[in-house]
Amino acid sequence: MQTGTSMKETFNLTEAHIKMVCAYNIRWNDNSYDGAPEVDPKRPFGNSDWQDDLCELLEYEPDSEGEFTDEQYRDVTKLFESGHIALEIILQTRSFVPGKYEREQYFGDWKLVN
Repeated sequence: MQTGTSMKETFNLTEAHIKMVCAYNIRWNDNSYDGAPEVDPKRPFGNSDWQDDLCELLEYEPDSEGEFTDEQYRDVTKLFESGHIALEIILQTRSFVPGKYEREQYFGDWKLVN
């Protein structure tokens, strides 16, 4: 979105993003340099079936056969793929407030705008 001569980046932080980020399986990765914390890439929520984990976390109802639907999997995949931005906003703002956030494109701190 362009505002005047500057480019703005926006993101809608939802309650679902906050639930997901709070459930991340954080570990220490010492494979390079001096190490760093990371979300476990194989088991981001503790199990290797992250889509089912996320559906359960968000309290989605399975179908009559006890399985989650393709639509539910699409929803959680989209949410999961935006998790790095949600985490960045939560860490930069030091808060867990849902809403519309904005920053200068490619740099700057996220700010709640609504």
